[in-house]
Amino acid sequence: MNNLTKTAKTLDKICHVVQVILKVAAITCAVALVIMLLVPPLFGDSISTYMSGTNSLDFGSLDLELTENAVINFTLGFVQGLIGITMGFVVIFIAIKFCQCIRAILHPMTLGQPFDNGISNNLKKLSNLTIWMGIATNLTMIADGIMTVFVYNLGDMMNPEVVSHIGINIEPDLSFLLYFGILRLLSYVFSYGEELQKLSDETV
Repeated sequence: MNNLTKTAKTLDKICHVVQVILKVAAITCAVALVIMLLVPPLFGDSISTYMSGTNSLDFGSLDLELTENAVINFTLGFVQGLIGITMGFVVIFIAIKFCQCIRAILHPMTLGQPFDNGISNNLKKLSNLTIWMGIATNLTMIADGIMTVFVYNLGDMMNPEVVSHIGINIEPDLSFLLYFGILRLLSYVFSYGEELQKLSDETV
């Protein structure tokens, strides 16, 4: 039991630090959103612009290095950035809730009560948050891939005599479904443990 208590306290401290970092990141995202909403008036009605210097696009193992002659769609680039920061804020918000649930699960364990009432419910909340996190991260990846094609006019960069089609290969990460199943199963196990603990307390 001492090992359980010590481990729970250590994990709780780590989660607390992570939670603070995530809150700072959330505030940063919020400030960035406000700044981005102030950007359009500063740039006027510019739709397309030449890039300054060089820039690179990363498509997995493929890396494209663009010159300053490349033209990007400023309006779509702004929308892409807005979507990226907004989705980043959503992911961070879910991560904060994730840490809160973990700390709620660890708190009774730090007191030597691994089957305290409420742990199973927090595990269920954790499993639901895993689903939302998976959906948010996959939507972010899909939106970024689609927007990149149009922001940088990739179709105009490719020689039509060599490249006949540009496709967007989306491979969503569905591992969050496995984590959901594991956490939900653990919630049932702890719920059963809570019932046994309750019967034991009543017997005593």
